[in-house]
Amino acid sequence: MPESALLDIQLVGFPGRPLPGDRSWNSVRGGPTVLLAWIETQLGLGAEPPTHAHRVAEYAAALEEVPDATFAASLAVDRWATAKDLLARRDALRLAGWDEALRPDHLPLLRDMARAAQARPLTLPDETDRLQRILTALNRGQRLPRHQCLLWDPIERWPARWRQVLARLSLGPVPAQAPRAAGKTQLAIAQRLVVDGAQKSITTDRSLRWLRARSILCRPARCLSRGPDGPGSPGRRHLGLLPAWKGDVRNAFE
Repeated sequence: MPESALLDIQLVGFPGRPLPGDRSWNSVRGGPTVLLAWIETQLGLGAEPPTHAHRVAEYAAALEEVPDATFAASLAVDRWATAKDLLARRDALRLAGWDEALRPDHLPLLRDMARAAQARPLTLPDETDRLQRILTALNRGQRLPRHQCLLWDPIERWPARWRQVLARLSLGPVPAQAPRAAGKTQLAIAQRLVVDGAQKSITTDRSLRWLRARSILCRPARCLSRGPDGPGSPGRRHLGLLPAWKGDVRNAFE
């Protein structure tokens, strides 16, 4: 067993399926959800998180405590959809550092959401609560096992609450990304644009085709994710940008 765990983490999670040739023993691959679960397990904080449905139901009950809120009409028409939408906003705001305090200079929606939280405090933990428990455990002297965390996205792009936890991890250098396509093909140009973050017009040739689906049921994402290592290989790591397919469009999605 390797002496330290390898955490291969992207801000936008992806299925953690091993690739051919990967040595995945004591290795963790995924997004924030995977990283959060790993840290909780190492610190003995692991617990079954509440379901999203339970959290929406709890938040809907809290929102109903503010009958004169800006969202009251929407809540009356579609209680579930309104609570689900506002819960997603609350989660994002709390990750960004919002403390749900009632302040007069905030937007009316924020003030009403803060009023709901004060009228009926939520008991089911969200991602911010779980991150705070991790920080509390680390501040009390608990230590994580030896590990190396590779962040494929700059730490500045992570939410503020996450950055506090990431600062306590052993971060390692991310391997440089290089285009996998050879030559001066349009596929190679497109891959270099992804690596450099530049904006430039590209055309299609025998190496690259643009497929426009009439419906999301055509599953274009699966086609785009097919990298040089085969179906399911992460596009970010392998930059497998839609190589030209033999046959018709239908075969490309099979």
